[in-house]
Amino acid sequence: MKKSGIVLVLAALFCAIPAHAQKVRFNPENARGSVRADIGTMFFTNDDWDAAMLRVTYSELFWRQFSWSAGVQLTSETPGYDQSFGVPVGISFCPGIVPLGASLVTAAELSVIDIVRDGLNGRTKDIGSDILANFLMALFRRIEYRAGLTPIWYGGEHFDPALQNGRRFGLTADVGLVLSIPIRHIAINISPTYHYSLTRNYLDGYGSSIRSVMSVGVGLGYLF
Repeated sequence: MKKSGIVLVLAALFCAIPAHAQKVRFNPENARGSVRADIGTMFFTNDDWDAAMLRVTYSELFWRQFSWSAGVQLTSETPGYDQSFGVPVGISFCPGIVPLGASLVTAAELSVIDIVRDGLNGRTKDIGSDILANFLMALFRRIEYRAGLTPIWYGGEHFDPALQNGRRFGLTADVGLVLSIPIRHIAINISPTYHYSLTRNYLDGYGSSIRSVMSVGVGLGYLF
């Protein structure tokens, strides 16, 4: 009788362990927030300037699929100043994660279209690169749509009045995407963002304001 009881207890433990492991296994679809670190570049869309950028962002769900976010952004070699320090804040919407199978099917469909289109236009040498691009993009199955504001403080010496009018404070309105490859808690991210300068900080050679700025960051995130 005692041996039978021990066997039953051991059997229950072995059944409970897989169930517990399955319960605690993290699914990126259920992520409540993330911490991201990106490095990249920031540049004018219609003028000759670019600079290195470092950005760290924290985001967390507050209602359904909407998240709030806040972070810090450092930029080197800012036009007219040595560097800039920004605090990007915003709201993002994540519709969910596309299943890998569905994403691969979409990539295959796009590849068929590209094969036909490249063949008809005489661009057969582009077929391989187009197919590769389609299947690489299929890995980015998580998308966040983001909008927000970035207050900016320009630091260091004001050395070029032709590029900056001397104001230390700036403000941009931002819209962008965060494209992610989710791997459990880890996300590989690409984050293109358009920034519209609401303040008159950047000037061209004629003294007119430059409003349009782009940034592209690449980095890692932790989903929780």
